[in-house]
Amino acid sequence: MTRKHFEALAAALRSNAPNPDSDSREAELFESIVKAVAGACGHFNPRFKRDRFEKASGLAEVQNRHSLRDAIHCAQAA
Repeated sequence: MTRKHFEALAAALRSNAPNPDSDSREAELFESIVKAVAGACGHFNPRFKRDRFEKASGLAEVQNRHSLRDAIHCAQAA
C-alpha cells in the first residue's frame, strides 16, 4: 500500500466520524475502527506512520470532543 491509499482510507474514515451530538459509544466504535484499519495498514507497509494516519482520520478530534463533553456532563451532574 502506498501513501495515496493511506490518504484515501483516512479521508473515508474522517468523512464518517461521529458528529458532536453522538454518544460516547459511537466515539469508541470509531476509535476501534480507526485503530484496526491502522493496524492493517502497518501490516502491509512497515514505514506506515500510525500517528499521522490517526490524526488524518480525525481520531484525535473525536476523542477530544467526547472527552470534553464527558467532562462537562460529569461537572453538571455533580
